[in-house]
Formats: sequence, C-alpha cells, structure tokens
Amino acid sequence: MRLLSLSAAVALGALGCGSAPTPPTTFKDINTQILKPSCAAFSSCHSAAGAKSAGNLDLSADPYTALVNAMCDNNKAKAETRVRVKPSDSANSFLYMKLTLMGSKTGYGDPMPQSNLPLDDYLIQGVKTWIDKGAPND
Repeated sequence: MRLLSLSAAVALGALGCGSAPTPPTTFKDINTQILKPSCAAFSSCHSAAGAKSAGNLDLSADPYTALVNAMCDNNKAKAETRVRVKPSDSANSFLYMKLTLMGSKTGYGDPMPQSNLPLDDYLIQGVKTWIDKGAPND
C-alpha cells in the first residue's frame, strides 16, 4: 500500500498537481495580480483617494512611474535616499523591503499590504525577480 501511495504521489507530481504557482515576473502581471487587488483597490490605501495617507503613493493612475526610480515618502527611507523600486537591486528597493518587512520596528513603517493578508511567497518572489531583471515596463 505504501508503494502504491508513493507511486501515486510521483505520478501526480509529474502531471503538475500540487506544484507551486508561477510567480508573476512582468510588470503587467505584477500590476494585475498584486498591485491592483492588494494595493490600489481600497480607497484608504494606494488609490487616488487614499494616497495622501499612504505614503503619497497612488498606484491607480500610472503605477509604473509611481514606483520605478520614484523617491520614497517615508522619512527614514528619504534620509537614506531610497527609491520605491531600484531597477536591478531588490535588496535596496523600498517596495521589496515593505513586502518582506517583519514588524514595524525598523523605521520603515508597517509591512505591506497593511490591511490585507500577507502576499504569498511566490508573489513576493515574482516582484523580486522583476526588480532584479531591471524592472522593465513589460
């Protein structure tokens, strides 16, 4: 019986069942799968109505320009001259830092998305990959 269960698991794995979703690695997919539903969809967050209280970041009109090479509004990040997305450098991109931030004791504010469930790891990996490949507007 154990051999049969192992064989079934191997067969299902070969068919792609149970495999992790593919991370979004283009800006279009990141915008569609992450930014619109998790960041800009709520009036109190990164929409035109909520941007003033959300780091002056409006992701509803032109999210690419609002993110890539755009200065941060957070006081600590501004003092460090951080940008929201630094192409080819996820480790120094404020967006990636906010998505992976654990706790709010760093001076960078709360982790994002603030009022939603944390993003799945594969989504965060997609953002990291996109930034590290130069953050193209694709």
